[in-house]
Amino acid sequence: MAVLEIRQRHSDVSLFMVLPCRSQSSRWSAADQQEYQRILKASDRVLYVSEEYFPGCMQKRNRFMVDHSDTCCCYLTSCRGGTWNTVSYAYDQHLSIHNIANDL
Repeated sequence: MAVLEIRQRHSDVSLFMVLPCRSQSSRWSAADQQEYQRILKASDRVLYVSEEYFPGCMQKRNRFMVDHSDTCCCYLTSCRGGTWNTVSYAYDQHLSIHNIANDL
């Protein structure tokens, strides 16, 4: 993961994971779950916005991130879906938006 690599070179960088629910990875492959657990253990802080999954917990997580940020760094290639909704909300909240899809 890029943040963990950057953190090795820059001590002022930290990884704060805001996750929708504890069961997020329950339907992932074993390999993906193993990598997820590795990243969780290497994180500086982990916050779950909900203990259990419920419809809307992803949106709740996305809004939490926007509400606690100054800048939105995204990879947005479509004007629909969850990423679009989150970036639109970030724009409405007057965050600086940096779409790295435009850099490629």
